[in-house]
Amino acid sequence: MAKELDIYDDDDDGMMDNMIMMMFMVIMIVAVVRIVPGIVQATTAAQGTLALGLDEPHSVTAKTTIQEVKFPQPMQSVSVQNDGGTTAYIKINALDSNPNVLNAGEGLELDYNTHVIERVFYYTLSGQTALRIIGTG
Repeated sequence: MAKELDIYDDDDDGMMDNMIMMMFMVIMIVAVVRIVPGIVQATTAAQGTLALGLDEPHSVTAKTTIQEVKFPQPMQSVSVQNDGGTTAYIKINALDSNPNVLNAGEGLELDYNTHVIERVFYYTLSGQTALRIIGTG
């Protein structure tokens, strides 16, 4: 009895390649569909934070001892308002810099054009005064 020969058809390989390609495409689509909502949610949250750009206002009382406000993330600018009746002294990030003098009733705006403000130190030379500190990021 004669043995039958398999007939090789070039189209068989092409069809198999197409099926494998389709299978990979379906897997990729399923993966993207699962990942994209998380990326969109994280991006929206980040944009919301950047769009607001404001840290919570810190209402503090400056006294003769050096105190600080530490921001949860570096800020680009800071606004300090002296609502009290005593002069306050403000330093940004480090104590070894010259202080910004903030007289009673005055405001101070510092903008560094980059996110470098991490801490605001404040104090008075005598008495106490009320300050509002807002970081903008």
